[in-house]
Amino acid sequence: MVLTYWATTKGSHNRSSEIRDLIPRFGALEPALAAYNAGEARARRWWRQWPDAHRFTEAIPIPETYTYVRRVSFLAEAYRLVYRDFWGTLAQPGAPGDSTGSGQDRASTGEPRSSQ
Repeated sequence: MVLTYWATTKGSHNRSSEIRDLIPRFGALEPALAAYNAGEARARRWWRQWPDAHRFTEAIPIPETYTYVRRVSFLAEAYRLVYRDFWGTLAQPGAPGDSTGSGQDRASTGEPRSSQ
């Protein structure tokens, strides 16, 4: 039981780390998810052809990847909306809510936001 839990947790961390590394390479979540699911070369080709995130998603030619990108994007946004009061929003450097100026607020460090 412990081994199964550890393997699942370790695998989830590796997958999320890989997606987190792909986002800056593409500059948007949607092509990063497509790269994770269908391969980076394909996603780059599609992203060059459709550089708008919404059009990109709608034009993905592989049904499995299209469904994956739509589902994960939708669930990420839903999760963000449901838990925004608890975790806050991830701030960009200099954005409202970024008290450090470094682009890292409590949400990005994993600390829950205080209820002041």
